[in-house]
Formats: sequence, structure tokens, C-alpha cells
Amino acid sequence: MPVTYSQKELIEAIMRTLESKQSRKRLIAAVFMDLVDAEAYPEYYESIPNPRCLNGIRANLHAQRYEDPLDVYNDLATVFYNAMFFNQSGSTIWTDASMLKTDLDNEWRRYGALPQPRSFSPPPTAPQKAGRTATTASESNFMPPPTPVQPSLARSIPTVLSPAPATMTAPTPIRPVAQPTMKISTEPEIDVFTDTDDRPIAEKISEEIVLLLDSSLPKWSGFGEGGWWHGTGSFVDVVHSIKSHKDVIGNRYAPVLESVPEAPDAFTKLPFNTPLSLKIIEQRAKAQDYATAQDFDRDMASYFLKARRWYDIGSDFYGQILLLQRLYQALTSDHFPPPTGSHYASTIGFAGLPAGPGTAHIMVPNTITHKTMPQQDRIFVDEVCYKGWNVHVGDFVHLANANDTCRPIVAQVWKCWENTSSSAQGQQGVTVKWYFRPEQTFHTSDRKFLENEVFLTDDFVEHPLPDIIEKIHILPSAQYMRGRPRAPYWYPDTPTYTCDQQYDPEAREFRDIPDWAAALSKPELARAAAPYFIFEQELCLREVDSPFLAQGKGKSTKDSGRFPGGLVLGTTQKKSRGAKKATKNVSVGNGVSTIPSSLAASNAVGNIEKISGDLARHFDRDPETNEVFWFAAPPSYAPRPARPKHSTTYLHFLATKKRKEAEHSSGEAKKMRMSP
Repeated sequence: MPVTYSQKELIEAIMRTLESKQSRKRLIAAVFMDLVDAEAYPEYYESIPNPRCLNGIRANLHAQRYEDPLDVYNDLATVFYNAMFFNQSGSTIWTDASMLKTDLDNEWRRYGALPQPRSFSPPPTAPQKAGRTATTASESNFMPPPTPVQPSLARSIPTVLSPAPATMTAPTPIRPVAQPTMKISTEPEIDVFTDTDDRPIAEKISEEIVLLLDSSLPKWSGFGEGGWWHGTGSFVDVVHSIKSHKDVIGNRYAPVLESVPEAPDAFTKLPFNTPLSLKIIEQRAKAQDYATAQDFDRDMASYFLKARRWYDIGSDFYGQILLLQRLYQALTSDHFPPPTGSHYASTIGFAGLPAGPGTAHIMVPNTITHKTMPQQDRIFVDEVCYKGWNVHVGDFVHLANANDTCRPIVAQVWKCWENTSSSAQGQQGVTVKWYFRPEQTFHTSDRKFLENEVFLTDDFVEHPLPDIIEKIHILPSAQYMRGRPRAPYWYPDTPTYTCDQQYDPEAREFRDIPDWAAALSKPELARAAAPYFIFEQELCLREVDSPFLAQGKGKSTKDSGRFPGGLVLGTTQKKSRGAKKATKNVSVGNGVSTIPSSLAASNAVGNIEKISGDLARHFDRDPETNEVFWFAAPPSYAPRPARPKHSTTYLHFLATKKRKEAEHSSGEAKKMRMSP
């Protein structure tokens, strides 16, 4: 039986769970991601008949090389059995492998859609079943030991000696020696990660820092009390409409929704901890356990939130979840019902607007996007409530996208309003500014984007309330690298983006945002000192290529046709982001320098040694410059010299003496003024 798409998603979820497990601020699965170096440890391949690694298993899974999900399980189990076989029992890697093997079995048992192995004992590919015996190298950890730092050789300074005449008795003075001069930039050198081989390590450390902060913060308290459905329709009919919905070629989307785990164990940041699934909701609806429509609406909103957190943004499964959510919100809307017919169908994903970012400006002007704020037949309010979300002016939201349901519209609310026209009396909505994703822009092929980067636009767009998916957050890259806002501005598990530039879809131009606060709907709030959780060090943001290029290749991807943007000719000037890295400009000149009086001092001149990012993360940093604290010598523990102590009698004698001297000097000065 081949691996289905739903089974593949479940397996990838299990692998993500294993890879995210931590112990003392380190990722346990990091050592199992790649194969052992064959040159450094040849005895490993003599003892292990079937080497496996997590990255290799993921690559085979994506390439559809597995015919049975149990083959994937056997390979995953073999990774940990190999480590336990080669390493000494009780060592760090042996313990980590045993722990991950137990977690693998527990996670695999949780999903009923995956076939269960007959036994959780070592598979046939494990060395325990192959009859191999571990070599003596198994008693050591197979992780490559850290490469010792070789001390840099001191640069020898040539000396020029002139022969002394025979009649000279005084020593010849040492002549100055011409030395190359080193010009160092006056900019302070900030400890930032470079685009060298250390960058993957820095990105991995950054992920650990974010996960550590997320795990230490309180979770979101949950939905509010306003904006819920007050209809009188049949709850069972609504659930049946969601379960039976099909696309134009007859594919049902409900299996993607039903594949979300029922148990709350895999969702640590959700505001509820009770089992919830579409089947449970349907059973409660049939048994008439819902006293009000609000109770039913709250369960459905919680379940869609659970499904959004289960799938990655941009995946096809995530897009199907958003389409079903938008259909549900249309079914429970008083003013924006879904299209009528024998079965609900929509070519725009049930969105309230016929076009989204990248295509809306091509349509008739002023039909979707507006250069000025629309105000006709509008009563502006401070906030609107929808499905438990209290949306205020200045909030960032995800909105339904008519062009691509997999990528919801990123927007900021500028106005909340209620329609007063006779044809739409009582309808509520929001006026927003869109943020374009990289795939919605036109750019050059060499342009690099930050992960989760978006671009602000100037046009105003009006959306009805049922287009609101959830609240999100956007930060400039300088703040995105340094920390996260405190509650209630931000909660863990909230989709977060970064933005530094503005995009003009008509001119297809990018411009820097000089003042981030001025570009928001409430500049006074942005300029206020919002409380922040500061990371232990600045993050190294991952850069990605254009979405229109294949990974590592200069050709278009097969999915590039579904995106509204594209590539243009030209080159993009590379721009540094975040902290600037000072550069050293070394030039050889004719400067003259004298020989230092100390050989140690001469060796220290120009001898600069950079420490790796993996080592620097263990030391304290300056909160303003982010530089590692360093000291030229060990601390001195010599006691401070004690100050002299005197008796009160002696101190009184000194005070009396000073007073008499002052009186005497003042008397002498008075006599001199009185003398003729």
C-alpha cells in the first residue's frame, strides 16, 4: 500500500515532534540529522549494516520512495537502534537515542490513520538483528570531537643590523623598521553571523532560541465573548455541508480536516486541553448537546484554529483548511451567505473579494483597491468582534485570499466600520492595507528574501467580517531579531512576519520604510515603548531565494504559474539587514614603526582571532552592542587596601588644628587690610 498524502503529513508531523524535543536548551535530534563522517569514523560503517539519518528519511519521503508507511517507521527506528548499538550504554547519545525511540513509538501509536507495526522490537534493518558486533569504537561517542583551535603563529619582525666600525665602542642604535600599516574601520565590530559555513549553525541556534522563549511564555487565554453566531439553523446540516464539500473535479476536503489529531497533547499552546474533532462536534450536534448556537460556533472556531496550527502555512492542506473555514463562516453569516446551488461551489474560495494581492490592481481602478480611505455610507467604530476575535484599529490579521487559499492575505486594520446604506444596512467590515508576499511581487532573480518577509502597500481595501481568519503580528527586522512583544500584544504560536520595505504593484518597485511607526495606522502606539521579551542574542534570520526559482537552480519552479508575481530582468543591490558588520580594510603602506619594547606586545599587534558562534552563545553579551564580554586577564582577588582608622580623640585634634589654622590665616589677612 503506497504512502498517501494524509499519511505523509502525519509522518512529517511525527518527525517534527522528534526534531523539536529539547533537553537543557539543546535539540536532542541534532546529532541524528545527518550520517556519520565515513572518513573520520570508518569503524562505524564496519559495525552498522544499514546507516540511516533523519534528513535522508525525509528526502526519501518527499521523493515518494516508500511504498509502505511501516518502511518509514523501520527506518526511523533504525536511526536510533544504530546509535544505541554503536555507543556505550548509558552515554549521552545512547540515552538520547533511547528517549527518541520511545517518543517515536508513542507518537506512532497516537495516529490511527497509520498502520501499526506488529512489534516495537528492533526491525530487520537494525544491527541488533543483523548479528553484528560493535567494535571498540562503540565505547566512545561517534560525534566528531570539536576541532582544537590551533594557536596562530606570531609574525616574526625582521630586524636590520648595520655592521659597527672597529673603532666604535658605543652600541649601534636600532634603526626603525618599515612595517605594513593596518587601517581598521572606526565602526565598532558587532558580533553577528556571517554568510560563511557558520550560518547554518547560527540559524539552528536561532530556532532554538525562539523555541526556548515560546516554551517559557504563557499561552493565549482564548477567544472572547463577542461576535459569535446567533442563528437558528441546524448544526448537523452545517457540519454535513463541511464534510461533503468537493472541488470542481470531485475531491473532498474533509479528510484533511479529519486527519487533525483529536488528542490535545500535540498542541501545547492552544487555549483548550480537551479532545476535539469534527466527529465529536457532529456527535454533539446530533445529540443536541449544544444549548446555543454560540457554543457550537465556539467549538468549530476552536477546531479550525487547531487545524491551522497542525499544517504549515502555504501547504495545500493548509489551503484546504482555510477554504473549509471560509465556507463555514459564509454558512453562519447573516449578510454574506455562500453561493446557492445543489452544492456549494466557488472559484474564489468563498472570499468576499474577487481578487487578492497581485491581481486586484489589474482590474478596473477603484473597484477593489483605493488610493484614499473610503468613507461613504460608513460609521467608523473603534473595534469589531467576529468569532471571538476583538479586532481593533492597528491590529494585523489574516484574510481570505481569492487567488490562493494556501496563502492568506497579510493586512493591517486601518478602520472598523458599519455600513449605513439601505442595501447593506448593518453589515460590518474593516478597511485594511495589504502586505504582499514575495511570490506576489515582481523582482529580479538574484533577490534574496527573509523568511516570513512581507512588503507594505499604499492602497486601501475593504473586507467584510467573514474574510477574517485570525489575528497575526508584523515586526520590522530589527525588532524581529531582538525579541517578541509581551502579552497582550503577542502570544506564542501567533503567525509572525517581518517587514522592512514598501512595494508599489503598479510600478513594481521596492522602497525602504524610513519610519516604521509612521507607516502604521496608529503611529503613536508604535512609537510607545511596548514591553518586549529580549532574546539572549540576536537571531540569524534565514534568507531564501525567489519563490520563482527551484532550490539551488536558476530555473522556474513548477508551481510558479500559480503565483501572481514574476521575475524581471536586472540585478538587485545587496543590502545588509539588522546590525552592520564592521569591515577591516587592510592596506600596505610605507609607514614607519619602531620595534616594540616587548616581544609579547609585538605578537599581539594585529593578531585578531574570531570565536565561533557556537562558542560565543555560552558567554554573556552587552545588552546594547550585543558583543561578547571579554577580559584581558583573570580577575584579581587581592584584598583592597584598608583605609586608615583613627580614634575620635585624634580626629578631634585634627579638626581643632584646622580650625585654628583657618582663624590664624583670616586674622593675618585682616591685619594686612587695616595697615596703612
